This record gives sequence, C-alpha cells and structure tokens, in this order.
Amino acid sequence: MAPNDRGTTEPIKLDARLIDITRVSAMLSALAYEENAAENYSRGKSDRYEHPDLDYIQFYINDPDQAIVARQGGRCYISFRGTVLPTKESLGFFFNDWEQNFDLGNRIIHRNNDPSQPACEGRRGYADFIDTQEAKEGLEDVVRCMDDCSDQEDCLVVTGHSQGGATATIA
Repeated sequence: MAPNDRGTTEPIKLDARLIDITRVSAMLSALAYEENAAENYSRGKSDRYEHPDLDYIQFYINDPDQAIVARQGGRCYISFRGTVLPTKESLGFFFNDWEQNFDLGNRIIHRNNDPSQPACEGRRGYADFIDTQEAKEGLEDVVRCMDDCSDQEDCLVVTGHSQGGATATIA
C-alpha cells in the first residue's frame, strides 16, 4: 500500500516503471556477486566502467563490501552486495564477510556521517562500510548522478541483497 494525496493508502500498481526499476535493481544485485565484475567492465586502465545495459556504472569496493552506483533510464541506483559464498581461493575473504554478519554490536549512525545531524542505531557489522573512503566516494557519485535527474521525486533507487539489503537500509 502507498499513501495518496487524500491521506489514505491504495494498492501499488505494477506498471512499466516499477518493472523497469525491479529489473535494473535485480541486474545490479546479480552483478555485485559476479566474480571479477569490476575488472570485466573496466575500460582499460581508467577507473571508469562500461556495461551494455547501463548508461553509467561505477564500482566501490572495500572487501568484503561492495557498492555499485549506476544510471539507467533517468534514475540513479546504488546497490550493495551481501554475504558471498566461499571458494577455496576466497576462504579468508569469506570469514571476514561472516565476521561482519556476526558483529552484533550496535552503533549510532548519523545522517551523512555528520554528528550534528539526526541519528539512529544500527548493527555495527552492517554499518561499517558506510564509514569507508569507498562509500564516501560512492555517495559523492550518487549526489552527482542525482543532480542530473529531471524528476527528483523519481530519481534514486537504493537496493541490496542479504547483508547488502541491511546496508542499503542504513544508507
């Protein structure tokens, strides 16, 4: 249900817009788990990437965490990767990832990481990524992307899978 102009709620209608948002969000979530995704979409030695289905894409990685900022169809997306499954090559990485999941301590999270802004409390293991340089660069990228949106009310989609969904909620 979604609020309407009359102050009541009505069912959300599944239309082409929502189907497109869902399609791009699912594609980004899958891409976040793709092995070597950043390398696969790199344009040579630059820090910019290309993807055939996106107008813009950029990876922000601080293992075991990753965020992808993308633009498609006039919308900006940020997608957070969740917990990854282990392989023989990534066993240490896997344990670092699960260590975050089991970090049950709470911490205070301020809007825009600014202590003068309102705050909420969240799980430390899910929130630690937002303090990294990569996350700060990703936020700057999202803000630049949103500056170019023609409809500010239909501009930003924040998504993630599993642990990435928790990080997306905090973000």
